[in-house]
Amino acid sequence: MRLALLFVLCCSLGQGIAQYTLYVLLEEFSNGAGFLADGTRCNSRFWFTPNSKCNLQLQLCVEPLSGPPSSNPDACNYPQMNGGYVDLGNVTWSQNSIVFKGDGYTYGGWSNPYIVSVASGTFQGFRVKVKATNFDFTRNAPGVIDQYVYTFSDGSQAAGSSAYSNPRPNAPQSTFLSLAWNAGSDIPAGGTTPGSPTGPPPPGDCYDIYQTSATDGPYTITLSDGTSVPVICDITGGGWTVIQSRADTTDFNKTFSEYENYFGTTSTSYWLGLKNMNTMTKSKQYSLKIDLCCGSSSKSETYTSFTIGDSSMKYTLTVNNGTGAAQDGLNKVAYSLIDNGAKFSTGDQWNNALFPIAGCTVYSGFGGWWFGSCQNNLNGKVYDPSAYAANTCQLTAPPNGPGLTWDSDALSNKARMKIIPTNGLPSFVDPELEQQQLAAFCSS
Repeated sequence: MRLALLFVLCCSLGQGIAQYTLYVLLEEFSNGAGFLADGTRCNSRFWFTPNSKCNLQLQLCVEPLSGPPSSNPDACNYPQMNGGYVDLGNVTWSQNSIVFKGDGYTYGGWSNPYIVSVASGTFQGFRVKVKATNFDFTRNAPGVIDQYVYTFSDGSQAAGSSAYSNPRPNAPQSTFLSLAWNAGSDIPAGGTTPGSPTGPPPPGDCYDIYQTSATDGPYTITLSDGTSVPVICDITGGGWTVIQSRADTTDFNKTFSEYENYFGTTSTSYWLGLKNMNTMTKSKQYSLKIDLCCGSSSKSETYTSFTIGDSSMKYTLTVNNGTGAAQDGLNKVAYSLIDNGAKFSTGDQWNNALFPIAGCTVYSGFGGWWFGSCQNNLNGKVYDPSAYAANTCQLTAPPNGPGLTWDSDALSNKARMKIIPTNGLPSFVDPELEQQQLAAFCSS
């Protein structure tokens, strides 16, 4: 299980609070592209159409850890709930996710924020029990999406915000829940937290921009940690944020520390930075698409689940199985190894103990990548187009290395990686429109 922490407000409890009130504010719940726990689609009959998504039903239990928590996932050990969950009812119709409203907005038996009054004891944290189901009219019965128990606070912080992704063994994607809490910490006069904005929040990705713009091109997004970065937005495709673009011969032979941060420019080629990728994928569920150009031809591959670990994990790449014409390169097996699950490596910091740098010919001193299988390197050297045989994606006389590679094939001139919130991923893609978009990228 992976925990993505987004602490936006916190304070030390010291000796604790003898009597306290715990406020729990739901922020977001997502079921990715709309899968049940058994791996089937929420809508069993029309899963392939854009408007046939989940009818999410939620039940929640908040258990303060100051009392004896119940080990029974079907029971809620909190007196106000009489042993039962709070039923939020249907929180969506034909939607795979929900961003919850606050300020006392009611979802069934849950008024957001939910108030838990504890008459005695000190705040030692709390955990949440989750039951998520989907009502499928074709089955005329609910289908299980997920059920789990997770401790959101161990008591070390009286107020904070946290997000958690719960992997499901038989489903291709995790579910995602984010919430905030306050256990007795005073709210400043005026009802706002210090430094809170007075206007609408800046866009956090290109999907936010897609809601108000129809124009592809460069924009600035602001990540959850406050970092502002310039990116290219694929608005035509539905609001994809380009996190890597190889559009010219810009040198990507960088050190590990350089790859941790943003480099390049949206007018040529750029890399979003591993730290920024981690910040984005720990705060929201994202899907990845890789677009590739080979002369006048193009192809792509989509991964509906995409996360990048933090620095302690050396920015480990995690994806599910890919689909598309480009083939599933990130799960390509070579010497029993794959890129999926690999740590990021560069020439000055090689993090694959099972495969020495000397044996990874795809690296050849050019660029950093999640070198697991050593079959891919979209950060490899981009040669002049004359170095490639026409429309074959193969170098005729490689001067130093294989160049850009994907699934064992060298690419002639361009590649890009782009992400979109999984709940915004189109469930049906028009192949003709997709090819038009790819052709526009390859010819630009």
